Amino acid sequence: MRRHLAKIFAASLLLLIFNLALASSSPQDPQYPAPAIQATQTGDYLVKARVDIKYADGKKGRSTSIYLYSNRNILDVFDSFKDARIGFYFPGYDTNTTTLSGTVNLRGVNVTVQRSIDHGVATLHFCLLYASGNKQCHEFQSFVKATASLAAKSGFGSVQVLNEDVWDQLIDWLKGKGGSLLTQLADDWVSSTAIDPVAGNPNSFFAQLTKSNFNLAANGMLNNASEGSLNLFSLTPSYSDVTNNGFSVRSASLPLKYTHYFNDNNALIVDAPITYQQIQSATSYSVALGMGFTHVLLRTPSKVAWALTPSLNVGAVGSADLGAGTLLYDTALASRVVIPHGNITYGITDDVSYLVTSKIKIGDIETPYDLNNITMLNGGDITYAASKNYNIGGYINRFDVLSGMKWYVPSYNEIGFKLSKLTTHNKISYSQYTGSLSYLFGEHQYQGVEFTAGFNF
Repeated sequence: MRRHLAKIFAASLLLLIFNLALASSSPQDPQYPAPAIQATQTGDYLVKARVDIKYADGKKGRSTSIYLYSNRNILDVFDSFKDARIGFYFPGYDTNTTTLSGTVNLRGVNVTVQRSIDHGVATLHFCLLYASGNKQCHEFQSFVKATASLAAKSGFGSVQVLNEDVWDQLIDWLKGKGGSLLTQLADDWVSSTAIDPVAGNPNSFFAQLTKSNFNLAANGMLNNASEGSLNLFSLTPSYSDVTNNGFSVRSASLPLKYTHYFNDNNALIVDAPITYQQIQSATSYSVALGMGFTHVLLRTPSKVAWALTPSLNVGAVGSADLGAGTLLYDTALASRVVIPHGNITYGITDDVSYLVTSKIKIGDIETPYDLNNITMLNGGDITYAASKNYNIGGYINRFDVLSGMKWYVPSYNEIGFKLSKLTTHNKISYSQYTGSLSYLFGEHQYQGVEFTAGFNF
């Protein structure tokens, strides 16, 4: 029963995310814009395409090409391939005699398309060229007067025969009807591209939840004895601006947290991080609900303390622009050791998280991700009590993927400093306000900064 309720809750979260993502997408401009020429542009795009047209002018054939690109929605380019738009780009284009072919870089995965006409049947060949060198193809067909037997020609992988434009069929296929081929496409996005919102890089939902589990342990233990219980509500908004293999990613997060300290050795934590991301001009949303319990296993007379924090999370991430989304379940175990020495306190935090996705279908969109990973985040910190009410310190963290699906950026480092203002309640001293600034860096030119503020009340 609890498992069904968790799936219903997670499905509701994902539906909300997709509604927000779709609402944020700008409507189609009825005036088709002039094609952009990639050769005169600089920078990286979510989707880049070269479109080749071969005309049949009597006995003499001729061909021409244009370049299209999009930083907003990965389906924009395929939408531009439709006859109406291609006719705008190529005056004289005749759907009955003109062959169209194209090469597309779809969020880092190469795709080829070819549309041709034969006896009233439009055929579209669509092939995915994976980073591993594997190639998988699919075929779409539409017809008006032809018979089904004529239309259902043998060929690539499978054949769909519909009285629907082949480009519309392709877009529907990319929205979820592609089945196992789309799952392999999602795997390739994770393992060979820099900007997947689900997994594969430090900005992804998998990495965000690992850091959330880490923070539960790093910030959830009291360092001195109390005479009663304590309830704390926390807001820790953060903003990061990073680049990854030339792509810009800006993230704004608002983790909401409630902590009930039964005493100085036991605490129940409820955490609900909400994150908005802008990847180039595309948007992504994620939300999660987690629960953890901190138990102090050891306290020595010298105030050295060791605590464990197991936690569970369920969440959802979605981006209509990037064609990505999934439900996610996560369980973690984190350890925190605190070693005071005069006015200086040393801390060591280690977290191991197991994360797994779950497919779900909402409307005409089916999530293609089928992933699982074990991740680790280790960190060391040092805090100096500058006065009775203020602490200043620094920290170094390291993230690694231990097993599961291969990531494009499987590790990264974080180094930063932190300033805290303390307050006391029931003889318990805790940080009332905090501010931190960190620098992040890793493989494939991953680098950026993150600022976090914290308010406990």
